[in-house]
Amino acid sequence: MTETPLCLCGCARHVRPPTAGNYNEMPRYLKGHAGRGKNWSLKRPPDAPIGICECGCGNHTPICTLTRTERRQYIGHPMPLIPGHRRPEPTCAIRELSRTEAAYLAGIVDGEGCIHIRPLPNRSITVDVANTSAELIDWLRGIGGTVRVNSHDRPNQTSQKPVFNWGVHSWRACRDVLRQIEPYMIIKREKARTAFGMLSVWLTDREARMKTQPKGATRAPKYATDEERRIAARDSQRRVRQRQRHLRTAPTESAKDSDGSGRSQVADPC
Repeated sequence: MTETPLCLCGCARHVRPPTAGNYNEMPRYLKGHAGRGKNWSLKRPPDAPIGICECGCGNHTPICTLTRTERRQYIGHPMPLIPGHRRPEPTCAIRELSRTEAAYLAGIVDGEGCIHIRPLPNRSITVDVANTSAELIDWLRGIGGTVRVNSHDRPNQTSQKPVFNWGVHSWRACRDVLRQIEPYMIIKREKARTAFGMLSVWLTDREARMKTQPKGATRAPKYATDEERRIAARDSQRRVRQRQRHLRTAPTESAKDSDGSGRSQVADPC
């Protein structure tokens, strides 16, 4: 049995075939869909695909006829993948960029991105870009890193566009990104140089510890110097004291009386 054409209103549902004796031509709309008008359109979900296959082939994907939220498939919107195609394995590695791509990415990070440096005690450096363009985020996804969507949950923000966040969080990936885009940066060049130098030192120290560690021994220590270890221990003790202070001040169930007050009942000696 051949499939009937899609409804021309844009709902991505197939029209019903004509019954014998009533119609001679295939209907163009479903019942009740002809009056929607030319300006009618489906509401775009915040994480709806843009219509380019996410496997990396660059071909256009077909329109979804069913809604499967867990697969990012919404009726009337493009599918994330062409049937039979698969997404590449997730990786934190950053591919080598051409000079044009590196200069373009440097401009994006200069204008729309941020370089976060947290030296102690966690020693983390990240490169993030926030933008509302799905095409730009898909291009950044092809470089590497991770992508997430921040949808607006408040009623007065339903008309705003969803914000896409692209980020690189691992040390090695951040170093590879900064190494390629630092020569083309203007605003954040000094910060990129500082972050690249810190990452190079951290990675060198970690590789040295892994080489000197005997085979079969426990994991290498998280902190390279005694000063970092003391700062981390002091922060941990401070959090424990705060937690203990909170538990002492919070009323317990055993101290509550029957009428709900927090005062304990004391028996009258008389």
